[in-house]
Amino acid sequence: MTRVAFLGFLLVVAHGLVGCDGKPDASSAPPPPAVTVAHPLRKTITEWDEYTGRFTAVATVEVRPRVSGFIDSIHFKDGDVVKQNDLLFTIDQRPYKFAAAQARADLQRAQAKLEVADLDYQRALPLVRNQTMTEREFDTRRSTQKDAAASMASAEAVLKQVQLNLAPTGDSIRLGQ
Repeated sequence: MTRVAFLGFLLVVAHGLVGCDGKPDASSAPPPPAVTVAHPLRKTITEWDEYTGRFTAVATVEVRPRVSGFIDSIHFKDGDVVKQNDLLFTIDQRPYKFAAAQARADLQRAQAKLEVADLDYQRALPLVRNQTMTEREFDTRRSTQKDAAASMASAEAVLKQVQLNLAPTGDSIRLGQ
């Protein structure tokens, strides 16, 4: 056993002598890393933030035309600011012009019937006084005259309605009407 102890001692001493050669170990410290250097830049920076937003109109209105029809032209673009009485749309006037012409013709027809009924009534007045005409026939002529007068009043009302549709605001839609 002394022999084994002696050999172990020699092995430890030999190992110690090998590490004492006086040179630094190359694997123990790495070389310093390469470093690049840059000079700082001076600039004006504008700070800004981004937010999610929603736009709403200052005022909203409901646009309802007085007449119906096809739109001829649009006088604004989406997103434009419009003010009260600004022209927005122009509606096709042709159907209303045709209706006005028909209403004028109906009024003329009613006037002609009223003239004939008035003449018949005026002719019947002396005949009923002389008892040349029966009262029933006279009543029929008076009723025809009243009917013609009512027809004429109705035709005038229709013409006024059609003319209202053709009025300057009847053919266009303006804000605030």
